[in-house]
Amino acid sequence: MRLQLRCLAVVAWLGATVTLAACGTRPAVQAELVAGSTAQRLEFRLTGNNGRPAVVRSVRIALSRQGRRGVATYGISYWFFAPASGRRTASVPGVLRYGAAPAGFTATPAVGLTPGAYELDVVDTAGVHRFIPFRIANDGSVTGRPVPAT
Repeated sequence: MRLQLRCLAVVAWLGATVTLAACGTRPAVQAELVAGSTAQRLEFRLTGNNGRPAVVRSVRIALSRQGRRGVATYGISYWFFAPASGRRTASVPGVLRYGAAPAGFTATPAVGLTPGAYELDVVDTAGVHRFIPFRIANDGSVTGRPVPAT
């Protein structure tokens, strides 16, 4: 009961989006790096809760924020897409390939990725971000792991 009251106080003060994160609600979208991805063929698997298709507000690839302070320090975007035609959210296919926007989405051109640290930033229907950090090595191999939502 106390946790619910604290969550309600956060709603009154900050808004529903922050409340979802503050109350520990699991993000509506789960994401992971597809095994065998390379810098030339970078893929991510996205699923909604209970194995349903993921519904998102936006997806982007950016320089990693790790080691930086706060949400306002987003890295440089290398690729971004969001639902087209003024829709707020839309379903995405189970596997996303870097640079290939799904049907029904508008995207920026994808910028070539060089060796370094990046992150996938998926925003679900409630505005909860799911960050998946990954690193591209000098040989083009990709490694990564999922991290908790913020």
